[in-house]
Amino acid sequence: MRIFRSAIILALPLFVLTSCEVEEVEFVQLTKVEVKDVKPKQITFDVTAILNNPNGFAINVVGSDLDLYLQGNKMGKATLLGDLKIESNTQKAYDLIIRTDGDNLQTRLLPIMFTAALTGQVTTRLDGTITGKVSFIKRKVDVDITEEVKFKSES
Repeated sequence: MRIFRSAIILALPLFVLTSCEVEEVEFVQLTKVEVKDVKPKQITFDVTAILNNPNGFAINVVGSDLDLYLQGNKMGKATLLGDLKIESNTQKAYDLIIRTDGDNLQTRLLPIMFTAALTGQVTTRLDGTITGKVSFIKRKVDVDITEEVKFKSES
C-alpha cells in the first residue's frame, strides 16, 4: 500500500503537467531598434517588442541563441541581457536590451545607419532560438523574425 501511495503522489504532478496544453508565445511586432552603445566588437541595442502570451501562466526567458541581421547584413550573435518575464494572458510591449558581438561592427554599422537616417527605418531580422522556463520545465523555441522598424541612434 505504501508503494502504491508513493506512486500516486509522484504520478499526480506529472499527469497535471502533461495534461496542460501550452500555447506558443506570439511575437506581434518589433516597434523600436535603437543603438545604445557602439564598440569595435560589440553593439548594444534598446529594442521594444510586442509579445502575446495566451497562457494562464508567466514564462521566464532564460536563454537565447540568436543571430542579428540589419538590412540583410549579419551583424553577429545577439544576446538578450537581463531578465525577461512574459506575463500571463497579456499582449504588451517589452523593452529589451540586446548585445551583439562580432568583428568590425562599427564599419558594418555605418552604411546601415546612413540608410536609416535617410529612411527612418531598417529591416531587422532575429534568427535562432529562445529558451523559456515555467517552474522547472524548460523549452527551446525557434525564432525567425523579420520586421521593418523605426531605427535611431542615441546621440
